[in-house]
Amino acid sequence: MAFEWPRTGDATKDAVLSDGEQYMRALKRASAEESLRDPAYQFYSRDDALTYAHDQIEANIDGGYAPTGDDRYYAAKVSVARAGSATLSFCRDESKVFSKKVKTGKVLRTAPTKDSFVSYHLLLVKDAASHGVWQSSQITVIVGAAQCRV
Repeated sequence: MAFEWPRTGDATKDAVLSDGEQYMRALKRASAEESLRDPAYQFYSRDDALTYAHDQIEANIDGGYAPTGDDRYYAAKVSVARAGSATLSFCRDESKVFSKKVKTGKVLRTAPTKDSFVSYHLLLVKDAASHGVWQSSQITVIVGAAQCRV
């Protein structure tokens, strides 16, 4: 996983970038570990984003897949709406990301398509229940996002 976004120099925005990155890493880790009980994705998410993460991990486990390949994230934009609420939007290039069958280790390679470029929009919240972490609360995913094709 390569997160190609520079820090802003603003402590709050940089914390949002970092915790949004950790949410994505935790989701991927739980899928690779085949663990719906992985504490990292639960720590970095709640509400709809927790449900999304759980469903994605469960689909990988049920299908017998683990992620592999080069997974690139870029074009991040952060906005702090008010104290305790922020949005993070970014792109993902999945053209070199593949599924690997856990039982056999076989990598299922596919050719890149316009759907290989995905846009993510996260709403993150930080409050007393988040233990100082910007937790992903809502997520919107747009597959085949034109603004992410590079």
